[in-house]
Amino acid sequence: MPSAVHQWLVVWLSRRILRDGYSVLGADAGAFASRLLPRPAPSIAIGPIRPDVIGIVKRKRLLAVGEAKSANDLANDHTLVQLAAMLCMRDAHGRLARVYLAFPSSSLATAARMLLSLGLENALRVTLVPIPDVLLEGVSK
Repeated sequence: MPSAVHQWLVVWLSRRILRDGYSVLGADAGAFASRLLPRPAPSIAIGPIRPDVIGIVKRKRLLAVGEAKSANDLANDHTLVQLAAMLCMRDAHGRLARVYLAFPSSSLATAARMLLSLGLENALRVTLVPIPDVLLEGVSK
């Protein structure tokens, strides 16, 4: 089961995707899913990966996918594979999906280095969602 910090990051990521005009179809917020209204269903696999958050704009058929990463999870091969797959996802009209990455703000430099390893063009397509560490303090790990 994902850590409490990861689940909180999913909540904040979902709120950002909602703020950007998407409806959240699925979010792996675990025990904290009740913090999202309406409460989303668990995320589903899209191709080879299961994003932490999936959002759509129904009338335009736009797709958004997002990953939440704790500081310890940010710079590993699994994260790179997930983001590379997300950067290739397309919506029903063939448009590239909008990709989000949530992480503790103290890990911004690590996130930037990791994204640049995917190439500058890809790195520029990822919407960064740094969450202030103070919002994650006191959450059981």
